[in-house]
Amino acid sequence: MSDEREARSHPSAPEHLVDLAGLDRAFVLELFAEADRLRAVRGTPKAPRPLAGKTAALVFHKPSLRTRVSFTVGMHELGGDAVDLGVVEVSETGRESVEDVAHVLSGMVDLVVVRTFSHRLVQRLAMSATIPVINALTDHSHPCQILADMYTLWRAGRDLDQITIAWVGDGNNVLHSWLEASTLFGFKLRVGLNRTPGCTSLPKHIRKPACGACAIRTRPCVAPTWCTRTRGPAWARSRRPSGGGSRSAATRWMSA
Repeated sequence: MSDEREARSHPSAPEHLVDLAGLDRAFVLELFAEADRLRAVRGTPKAPRPLAGKTAALVFHKPSLRTRVSFTVGMHELGGDAVDLGVVEVSETGRESVEDVAHVLSGMVDLVVVRTFSHRLVQRLAMSATIPVINALTDHSHPCQILADMYTLWRAGRDLDQITIAWVGDGNNVLHSWLEASTLFGFKLRVGLNRTPGCTSLPKHIRKPACGACAIRTRPCVAPTWCTRTRGPAWARSRRPSGGGSRSAATRWMSA
């Protein structure tokens, strides 16, 4: 059986990666294990090329450095190729409908990676395509980033069911994906939100008790230094709070 068929034969493998909600926990853990196996032989004669003869369409509407390079290099190192597309070729207001674009790409490439503004565009492509569609960032979510973050923690030996993760900053797309990830693993998610309108509640598609380990605050009043893992804007990760609370207060909040 080919490597591709082995991957697709995994009973819990998703057809697309649009969001983390609904992913199977066992699949995510196997994904981490496979990443470790590939990492161990990267750059050696033993490195596999499971994507030989395969092509990914990279649709980028937003500026990108790491995401574009990582997907391009990843395709090449695994034996495949990549073609770059933009807003002229793929958009909700383009020359061709999203459904027609999905149909054409399904017949010409083997994978679509989309980094764009509209989450609806990715959803529509996934609904109409017969090949995998990967969300590489939308204004709603950033599942690949959180999978990479969780893999880093997993690889460092951290227990994703026991650690505490803190988010300090805005209620943005990355936070939405962290909230979805908290329904897959048992880690505690502590969120200190800026007072931004519309950012003080969970997204509509996240419901308790699935996200029962989440604690939401509307002001970033605790020091991220005292958390197992901190995510958020760069300014929040580099600063300690100024008079907003003590270490004991932060500890009580993190352990609540």
